[in-house]
Amino acid sequence: MDLDAFCRAIPKVELHVHLLGAIRLDTLAEMAARQGAGYTPDEVADLARRDAKPKGVLHILRALEQRIMRGPEDLHRIAYEYLEDAASQGVRHAEIFWNPTGAARDTGIPYAAGADAILAAFDDAKHDHGISALLIPSIDREATPEEAAEMVEWMAAHRRDRIIGLGIDYRETDGPPEAFWKAYRAAKRAGFRL
Repeated sequence: MDLDAFCRAIPKVELHVHLLGAIRLDTLAEMAARQGAGYTPDEVADLARRDAKPKGVLHILRALEQRIMRGPEDLHRIAYEYLEDAASQGVRHAEIFWNPTGAARDTGIPYAAGADAILAAFDDAKHDHGISALLIPSIDREATPEEAAEMVEWMAAHRRDRIIGLGIDYRETDGPPEAFWKAYRAAKRAGFRL
């Protein structure tokens, strides 16, 4: 067996992946065209370039939230396709970060509908590919501490077994974790991991 085949065959876990950052480029292009988001195929490819400044991966996430995604079915598709791709690489379990604040604010996808769509994708991928997954809603560092606390209220009100904790995402230079202490305290009191 060559090294590539061995690396694909070995069982793995993915303990830190951001859902929107894991979108397939062809899915991104298709969704952007469907929404008339104004991106050419070359611009879609450029969205995923990490060496291009100031774009980078955060630009993709914001474009998805603000101009491209439109409903829970988009979250389902992105989650399912990521898990399908991960399973093909030997990943047997993944823990996925998702920013519900951006989804609710920018695309109008309510927390419960988005979470349920993602969890349905987890079920479908488990059935089709034998991969398990857990969801970690994440604080948007570029949002306010009040929005983070509200998101934790959504998590507590719509508790699901496979939603295990509170994460944080986006630019580490913006919004230090200490600014979101109320959200962390509320999540801890509600029994979520931090």
